[in-house]
Amino acid sequence: SEPGKEIPFTGGGQILLGELNSLQDGNTGYTLPPASSGEDGEYLIVTQALEFVSFEPVVTVDNAATETIITDSGTDTAITFDQEKSKDIRLTTDGVSQWRLTV
Repeated sequence: SEPGKEIPFTGGGQILLGELNSLQDGNTGYTLPPASSGEDGEYLIVTQALEFVSFEPVVTVDNAATETIITDSGTDTAITFDQEKSKDIRLTTDGVSQWRLTV
């Protein structure tokens, strides 16, 4: 199913599973929910609108010791939004310990 309503975020905090999470500042304290909090295949969307691209927010995993984000280039524990353009990213959980980045 599609994510719910758009949730604006400023000041950091935990991103919400099943929602459209709109980052509106450059805070580095945004965290994904634990990958185990969702079922395999559940996802969330993190977006940064054009008017906020001058900020570089960072989204990290809940527990860097046990969780990872899988991308085309390998694995990581954080995603930094750059200042080039607005973007939406989709992160899908395996229901255990991994988030897969699917732009």
